[in-house]
Amino acid sequence: MNISQVAKLTGLTSKSIRLYEERDVISAPTRSDNGYRVYSNKQVDELKFVSNARKAGFSLDECKELLAMERNPHRMSAQVKHFASNKLSDIREQIEALRNIECKLQEWVERCPGDGQSACPIIDGLKEGN
Repeated sequence: MNISQVAKLTGLTSKSIRLYEERDVISAPTRSDNGYRVYSNKQVDELKFVSNARKAGFSLDECKELLAMERNPHRMSAQVKHFASNKLSDIREQIEALRNIECKLQEWVERCPGDGQSACPIIDGLKEGN
């Protein structure tokens, strides 16, 4: 399969597919005599796996680790669970940080009169950093 066919099958862009290959996230496709990439079902499966992992919040480096676990017939589910649990903790921390940002922005928006005057608690808050 060529890259455009793989892009249609996986829902990924050609650019993303090339990036995943360059970063060694997926196994390298073979090359045709004219130098074009030729993808097998193996790469398509890897790309679908990576796409699903990205949608679950994993970084490319984490996807690479997960794919290595998936390929390892001797992996233990405890290892995968530990990996995913760490990611879950990271995501919970990010959510908490976003909630704090949301509260601060809400406070500023509520305090700002939004009238024709130049005084603005949003600008003041950003200048003061609080």
